[in-house]
This record gives sequence, C-alpha cells and structure tokens, in this order.
Amino acid sequence: MPFSFLRSRTVQSVQTCAVLGVSGAMLFLSVLLMPHSAHAISGSKIPAKQPVKTVATQPDQVPAKPIASSLFNGNTFGVIEGRQIGPATSSGRISAIEALYVDTDASKTAKKLVIYVGTAAGGVWKSKDNGTTFRPIFDKEKYQSIGAIALDPRHQDSVVWVGTGESNMRNSVSIGGGLYKTTDAGETWKSVGWEQTEHIAKIAINPKNPEEVFVAAPGPLWGDSEHRGLYKTSDGGKTFEKVLYGNEKTGCADIAIDPSNPQIMYATMWEFRRKAYSFESGGP
Repeated sequence: MPFSFLRSRTVQSVQTCAVLGVSGAMLFLSVLLMPHSAHAISGSKIPAKQPVKTVATQPDQVPAKPIASSLFNGNTFGVIEGRQIGPATSSGRISAIEALYVDTDASKTAKKLVIYVGTAAGGVWKSKDNGTTFRPIFDKEKYQSIGAIALDPRHQDSVVWVGTGESNMRNSVSIGGGLYKTTDAGETWKSVGWEQTEHIAKIAINPKNPEEVFVAAPGPLWGDSEHRGLYKTSDGGKTFEKVLYGNEKTGCADIAIDPSNPQIMYATMWEFRRKAYSFESGGP
C-alpha cells in the first residue's frame, strides 16, 4: 500500500472528525478501522455481509443454544397467577387481641375458645377452634389497619367493636377510618363514624351496661386535629359525645374501667407529633 495514499486517508479522517465533532468522529474512526477498511484502501470492493458461522472447538462439541430460547417461552410465566402474601406494612405487628369461651352445645357443658386478632395492616382474623386455625373476616372493608377490639359480653362472640388505625405511632403506621361494629360474629360490618380520628387506641365496654361504650382516639399522627380525645356512646353506637379533650395536639392513649364499679374510669392523654425527620412525644 503506498504510504502517500494511507497518509492522505489519515488527513482526510482528521478533517472529517473536525466537522463531525467528538461523537461523530468516534463513529467515523470506528468505521474506518473496521476490517473491511483494508479492502477499501487497497481498491477492492467491500464484501457483502456474510452470515456468522458457529464453529465447534471439538468435533463432538455442539454449539450451545441461547438460554432465553431453550428455557423460556410464552407459556413460562403465563400460568403464574397473583397470590396474597400478607400485609405490606414494614414490621408487621399484632395490634389488638380479644378472646372468650363460648358454648358449643345447648347444654352449655362444652366450650371452645374464640379469638379475634387485629393486625397493623392485615385486618381482623378470627379463630373458632381454640386458635388452631384463623381466617380473615375484615377483608371487604376499606381500612385494614386495626387499633383496638372489644367484645360485648352479653352476646358471646356475636357483637364485636373494632377501632381502625393502629396506635403504635411509628413512621410505618397506617391510618384507619373510624369505628366499626358487627352483630353477626364478623360476617358483616357497619361503620359507626369517627373516620377523621385516623387512629383508635382502645375500646372499653361498661360490663354492667354494654350499650355504654368508650373509645380512646389518639388522633392524626402528622398534624394537629380536633378529632382526638375520649368519646362515649350510651345507645350502642347510634350517637356519640366527646367527654374528654385536651387540645388539638393531645389525644387519648388508653382507658380502663373498674370492673367492680364502672362509674370509675381511668384515662391517659398523650401529646405527640411525628415529622419526616423527628418525633415529638410527651407534652407539657
């Protein structure tokens, strides 16, 4: 190959690089330096693109097939269906539990343990065989974060109160949508209000008058709200009144009724606020 011809090609390449810029130059040089460039320099025509042949390194060695075509096809994932794998909230927790023995026959000689379990993000679960098996009974409701459960002692396991919105004020906590009640052992539920409380910590039923129910609401976690405090119903949930309130920052964290004298009740109040970068707790 004449040196002058190679030199002229190089000068022409540099001039072309200056026009195309860095990106274009790299592409141009890569084309220039391809194996078929030697044919162009020597004056021969660029050969047509030939199919790539696979050559075995040994006589008995068969070239491997691509993994994608040999192992996967349209039916590989077509039969896979979505399945329930449990609550999505991090650090899944049991937030409430209530249990009682109920009669298994008319003679009332045999009893079984019925258990209701509330979870941080998985709704309410029920066992009717002493805890051997459980089934979800709250899946059809909008809110699955549970803060409190209470059983009406007059009706064995039929009448159940559920407060939605876990009250463990973590940054992974889920909000609720108020108070719910069932009168058919969890087959159907009715919302009885207080959706804006977001979290319910405790439900207490007067043992001598189960129509009287107290609900402790810590209230929203991320901001001030008047929807906090201690609420009371005297007619089984038809109407409520707020009987204890601190301020828009302070909610009711826990309550307890004296079983021997239901006129005596204890309540704790909690001022708290969670922020993206901190958590304030305690109050004045």
